[in-house]
Amino acid sequence: MTREEIINMPAGYEMNNLIGQRVMGWHFDADGNWEDGHGEYPDMRWWEYRFSPSTDIEAAWSVVEKLCNENGCDVVKVCKRDPELLRGEWSCNFGLGFEAFGESASLAICRAALLAVMDGE
Repeated sequence: MTREEIINMPAGYEMNNLIGQRVMGWHFDADGNWEDGHGEYPDMRWWEYRFSPSTDIEAAWSVVEKLCNENGCDVVKVCKRDPELLRGEWSCNFGLGFEAFGESASLAICRAALLAVMDGE
């Protein structure tokens, strides 16, 4: 996946799955539930909550916590931008050299997180 594809990816199922796999380190078990690779399940019940960080700010902050805990980023900047700018209304910068934009804070966080983890691949 290219940088261009990430910065243009819309919120939704594909992005949520990439975040789950590439950032959180999860995979789907045989029943279609997220599993962490050690037989543990994330703190969620599938019938109540689907991991949707690109649209759910609470799930997006869990992405921030995971990425910062593993990469030691001390500063995370998520801010509202001038709506006349073409790149999106929200900006996220993890302090790791990766900044992304989006129509929502959640989307900006997810794009920046994917840029950060995919840079090392």
